[in-house]
Amino acid sequence: TTKFLAIYVPIYRCTVLLTWETTVDEIIKQCKKRGVKQDEKWKKEFLEFYENAAGITMKLGEPGNTDSLVWLKKRPAKASEYAVLYHELYHATDNILIDHNMRDEREAAAHIYEFLSFRANQYFWGFPKR
Repeated sequence: TTKFLAIYVPIYRCTVLLTWETTVDEIIKQCKKRGVKQDEKWKKEFLEFYENAAGITMKLGEPGNTDSLVWLKKRPAKASEYAVLYHELYHATDNILIDHNMRDEREAAAHIYEFLSFRANQYFWGFPKR
């Protein structure tokens, strides 16, 4: 069973790679499949938070052309775990805004966050597409 969900955000031409219950090596392998190389510095930074975090969001790729990784310790099944998912999607939203020089665009932020949350809910709750 897959533990990766790639949420493509077409208007910004970027992807939020959502994963749960995976190791850093599984993430790096998935990134390589997607053509995104992660170096030892990235791996070290990820591992600094990995043990004690319920979720992590990090940039993937090069500045000006980045995707985001959202890692969750557990697949969301209860409200507290969905709260972690939404928290991390908020950070992914910030990454998209920063990468596109739109830090102060609050309405764009709300739309991106809504889109990411909807796609994640669609997957985890089994909703059909819009």
